[in-house]
Amino acid sequence: MPSISGVYKTQEGRPINQLYVIKVDRIVRDQADLDYVQSLVDRNPDYFATFQRPELGDFLYADTNGDGSLDNNDRVEIGKGTLPTFTYGASLGLTWKDFDFSLLLQGVGNHQVYYNNQAFRFVTVMGQSLIKDITDNAWTLENPYNSKYPILRNNSNAKNNIASDAFVHNAAYLRCKNIQLGYTVPRNITKKVYISNLKIYASIDNLFTITKFPGLDPEVGADVGYPAVRQYSLGINLTF
Repeated sequence: MPSISGVYKTQEGRPINQLYVIKVDRIVRDQADLDYVQSLVDRNPDYFATFQRPELGDFLYADTNGDGSLDNNDRVEIGKGTLPTFTYGASLGLTWKDFDFSLLLQGVGNHQVYYNNQAFRFVTVMGQSLIKDITDNAWTLENPYNSKYPILRNNSNAKNNIASDAFVHNAAYLRCKNIQLGYTVPRNITKKVYISNLKIYASIDNLFTITKFPGLDPEVGADVGYPAVRQYSLGINLTF
């Protein structure tokens, strides 16, 4: 028997903690979509007994098993579990005369995570923020067809905020962990002031991150509370 805990499912022969959520069929954008919702009810008056009937701007969830009813049996497995499919890294070191350069890259590929917290959600909560992408692209009467997200309702009506694939994101990323440029002062200069070695360098941590993940930091996925800090350093290595 499978083990289900929240949005995760573990069963024999499948990845551990595979995401297990309901799928979004569409956003109900206009009267034609409302008529389609009514046709579902006409065929089965109890179609929305488990999940609330959508109105304009709401998500319509998918009857994935095709039994003519929308319920928890329509949830589907997504992704490869809580671990990314692969991780990778690369380092580069170059020297030219008295200069040296190093670069460290790190990333993961195909990492499906469930992200429904912090500022990424489809409800409004007094005193809390939402990311600009959601507020700019939520369904409204003025923007019914180009919206990416459903209508934003108060958190007392969270029917668009249930565990669905709308909150499943690929947290794949490529990050420049460190880049450094250094200059070693020639020995014939440093020996005049009784210095054995003198190196001056500049370093940057977390210079850039390439990702489509909407959260603050794809490296830790849905658990992050703060973005990765970009840090600039200037230093001197001195040996007498």
